[in-house]
Amino acid sequence: MNKVRSAAIAIAALGLAACATAPMSGSGGVAAVTPNPDCPLLSAVPVASRPCNLANCPLWVQVITNPTDGKCEVIVEANVLQLEKGYHGPTGTGVTINWWLPRSTATQWEFRAESAYYTLPVNFKDQNAPQLRVQFSPAVVLPSKGQVDVRDQNTNKYDYGYKIRLFKVGGGATDWIESRDPTIMNDN
Repeated sequence: MNKVRSAAIAIAALGLAACATAPMSGSGGVAAVTPNPDCPLLSAVPVASRPCNLANCPLWVQVITNPTDGKCEVIVEANVLQLEKGYHGPTGTGVTINWWLPRSTATQWEFRAESAYYTLPVNFKDQNAPQLRVQFSPAVVLPSKGQVDVRDQNTNKYDYGYKIRLFKVGGGATDWIESRDPTIMNDN
């Protein structure tokens, strides 16, 4: 009797484990998304906000599989990068924001240093934002194409929404994806 009970418990446990990992279907269920070969499953989660009072503010950028539609999506380490009130870097010439690609992302995606607006690696959403061109230097893509730097003077108190654009390694001029809408918050 104990052997039969143990076998029944084991079979029930296996059935529950299979239900927990199998995709659900029908009303109310969400189908499992097959990982896209161009982008891995989520390996890091962005934070809502991150303060910075350093000469360099590094932010990782990753390409992940969107869990709802299976398409590649760009995420940035912090949805809001908040520069400390009045901090202009140790020399008073601004703070450098570094967006960098982890090795797993850099094998398939890259920043490009092309001059046309629509191909910039860092695109500010409002090109007429107050003092935009005074606050931010042009983007500089490092030779490895795995990092892009922009200097922020942090001399005003505005929020600047932006998008990060990544290109497929070996892809053409239209083979790119963008992040959603992270923000740089100057706090002067």
